[in-house]
Amino acid sequence: MAVAQVVNARRWIIGGALIVCGCSEPSAPASQPIQPSISSVDSLDPISALVVKLTAPTTLQLIYWSDSTAKLEITIPADSSTATIPLLRTRAGTRYSYQLRGISASGLSSAPVSGKLTTATLPADLAQLSFTTTGTPTNPVTMLEVNATFKGFVAVDAQGQVIWYWRTTGPPQAFTRRANGNFVFNDLGVGLFEVTAEGAIVHRLDAGTAGTAPHHDVTATPQNTILFIAHEDGAGRGTTITGDAIWEWVPETGALIKRWTTFDALDPAVDWGSRSKSSDWVHANALSIGPHGNIIFSMYLLGQIISIAPDWHSLEWRLGGIGSTFTVDADAMFDGQHNPQLVSPTDIIFFDNGLNRAAGAQYSRGLEVALDTVAHSAHRVWQFRPSPDIFAPIIGSIHRFENGNTLVHFGVSPVVYQGATGPIATFEVTGDGQVVWTLITSNAKTVYRATPLTAIGGEKLPQ
Repeated sequence: MAVAQVVNARRWIIGGALIVCGCSEPSAPASQPIQPSISSVDSLDPISALVVKLTAPTTLQLIYWSDSTAKLEITIPADSSTATIPLLRTRAGTRYSYQLRGISASGLSSAPVSGKLTTATLPADLAQLSFTTTGTPTNPVTMLEVNATFKGFVAVDAQGQVIWYWRTTGPPQAFTRRANGNFVFNDLGVGLFEVTAEGAIVHRLDAGTAGTAPHHDVTATPQNTILFIAHEDGAGRGTTITGDAIWEWVPETGALIKRWTTFDALDPAVDWGSRSKSSDWVHANALSIGPHGNIIFSMYLLGQIISIAPDWHSLEWRLGGIGSTFTVDADAMFDGQHNPQLVSPTDIIFFDNGLNRAAGAQYSRGLEVALDTVAHSAHRVWQFRPSPDIFAPIIGSIHRFENGNTLVHFGVSPVVYQGATGPIATFEVTGDGQVVWTLITSNAKTVYRATPLTAIGGEKLPQ
């Protein structure tokens, strides 16, 4: 459902805005740059923006910076007489300078229009959070899913400064990006929201639609649709039990298709974990798309990861737990896992919560396991454990960069979960285990995932 207003996001208050009056000029030849003028410095959620007047369609280039941040550039086509250009990845309470130019089809630039603006301080509940960093990350932005006094998706830069956020009603629980760059956020208990980089909601799926209640994970498909996990009730063990299903959503049309359910693939009489219960049989907590269109699906209470065939009709393999296709080496044993992804056809990474380790010897880790489909065995090829160890019995995430580094996230505070050691910490580590960046989040209950981003919405370093 499309909405006209912008809701649930951060509002910057602009101070000291430069207003440059537009001039009525004759249209310039196509080979000559159009001179833009700024009619106002506006306030959008969640970013500042310039409202620009034009005499003809053109390409606009905006470069902006502060004393404490590098220059960033946004280039957008402007097809009407008025255009709005966002200033993305800006810090709170910071004075920014900017230069705006029109760029012709032949690459000529107009004279620059310059000005300054100041962003507001953070709202009180978000300002209570603390983000401390050391080192330098591969990606300039990390999106955190924060459950604290503030609830929502919070993007921080390499120095731990908040540079974007989107407020939720329930706990934030996973997001994905569509081909158009929009985010799809899961607001737990409320629904799915497709949100632009400027914070505008363009589509939403309310929890309860067609009996669905999205939880734990959402991912965009190559077909530009959205897969998500939802609870599914069925018969088993002589009663009604709650399993999980995978649904597909088409935001533009609102179409919903149930693709798969645990009741079709598993037998609760056999596939029952030591922590399973009628109200939560498998506790599905992650899905991702594999290299040949297969679906990688994590079931926390079964201590098992499965591969669902691209046609949705069969299981290709099962890793860990009851009925595992593979014999798992002792040093690769895991239990209570999150966020699995295939990084090659036979190598899988995931966050191992480590629930099956003996009391007093508990730790969590990032883990990579090689799957031998001939010998039907699974071997550990890489792991990361920080020093000292952190035990996060719930929550966690992992991401492999193209340069071979890995982002490993421990997401729960001991204040809210008995047995957890804390802190809430995110580490980027090399293949040989050297830590190149650390992010510590304080004053939060949980941070469900930490996801690296190259940009919020197309901003980049100038060429």
